[in-house]
Amino acid sequence: MNNFFAAAARADRFGRWTGLVNTVLFALGGSIAMAIAAHVKIPFWPVPMTMQVLVVLMVGWIGGRNLAALSMGLYIAQGAIGLPVFSGGAGLAYLAGPTAGYIVGFFLAAVFLGEVRDRVGLPGAGGIAAANLCAVALIYGPGWIWLSVIMGSGMAAFSAGVLPFLLSDVLKIGIATAAVMILAGRNREKPMDR
Repeated sequence: MNNFFAAAARADRFGRWTGLVNTVLFALGGSIAMAIAAHVKIPFWPVPMTMQVLVVLMVGWIGGRNLAALSMGLYIAQGAIGLPVFSGGAGLAYLAGPTAGYIVGFFLAAVFLGEVRDRVGLPGAGGIAAANLCAVALIYGPGWIWLSVIMGSGMAAFSAGVLPFLLSDVLKIGIATAAVMILAGRNREKPMDR
């Protein structure tokens, strides 16, 4: 496993408190990045196009399973209590709306990539891209299923909640793959302490 990603997932050599602070900062940083990405959007209906998929992919690779879960869980909790972190609203009622399945998918995708990173390490550009593609499928799956329930039609939900996003999400997969490879490459030049 690459040292950059291993270092991001564990407490540093200064002890438990520093590790706790790093964990809290990563979770807050990930949830804030998700909130910002939610508001960088093209207002489609019923699901807006945002930059959140890119953030989800990066949080999973950088944080690993546990930090990704904590970060996405915090993001969802912030929205559930009414903070304006979602793309078009907040509160528990919003979590029953058309984008609820995608929000669940964000959690699943970040945790999946974190698990890949924790178990396999950095698999190379092709492996990273393939894992990112699987992660995006984990976002689309629950998103499409829930939107089908809301709209009453699987085909209508696919046309409104999956099809318009395919091209932009392929681009986000490419950007995330390149960013992970760049971060890993920079670390190879300057090894980090274990």
